[in-house]
Amino acid sequence: GLVAAATTGGAVLAVPALALDALTREVRRIGSIALRMARAALSAERPAGSALAADQAVVDRLTVTVGEFSSRLYRASLARDSAARLPVILRVARYYDSVSELAVEMARAPEPLAPVAGRLGEDTAAFLAAVAKLLELYPEFDLEKAVLEHEKFSFERSYIDLAVEGLRKAGVPRRLA
Repeated sequence: GLVAAATTGGAVLAVPALALDALTREVRRIGSIALRMARAALSAERPAGSALAADQAVVDRLTVTVGEFSSRLYRASLARDSAARLPVILRVARYYDSVSELAVEMARAPEPLAPVAGRLGEDTAAFLAAVAKLLELYPEFDLEKAVLEHEKFSFERSYIDLAVEGLRKAGVPRRLA
């Protein structure tokens, strides 16, 4: 995996496209562990704290390795599109790390999820049901789709900004553009 690639003297780094693929695979691995932890923390059966702690230690180690490897990769000569993907991949890795940390915190809570009264309780229950359904519908998060969606959103955002700027230059009042 990436741990071996990071310690082989840069052989994988010599081919940036391969290095980016290795980084993507490692982030997917982090994601698999983090999502497994989230499912366990949200399940009716309380997960063993030691199992989640062991998974958290793996996620922490992999996240540090991903950070170190990406730092070395960033200094390599990346093609423009690969360089643009790198921050997105790292952001996804941070999200997975946060998911794993939250799963451990949920498991440490004295009750699975203490009931909350009133509207907040209903909203909390609805949110947890939605998260559980999302994890059921998408058992494996697809990093490539996330990168494509991010690029699409970035493009759309840039296009909208340019269109608004063009409309303003054309004399359209600010409240309409």
